[in-house]
Amino acid sequence: MTDELASRLSAWAAEYDSHLNRENRQRRIGRPQRKIEFDRSGRALCRELAREIGGRYDIFYSSRCIPVSALNEPQA
Repeated sequence: MTDELASRLSAWAAEYDSHLNRENRQRRIGRPQRKIEFDRSGRALCRELAREIGGRYDIFYSSRCIPVSALNEPQA
């Protein structure tokens, strides 16, 4: 994986961690539009990671284990 992608993945994870509410899992990331934007960014990073590492690993997005091949844009 390139250093540039690793940096972007780390920044995305740090943003998630900065909005994490451990007492109330429903109150993460903030307003609905921001959640969609954050999810869209994560999906794009996931697809890019899959392209960079090729067939060496199976890549899944989120705790729902969505395979990268099944990623669609999030619904508004």
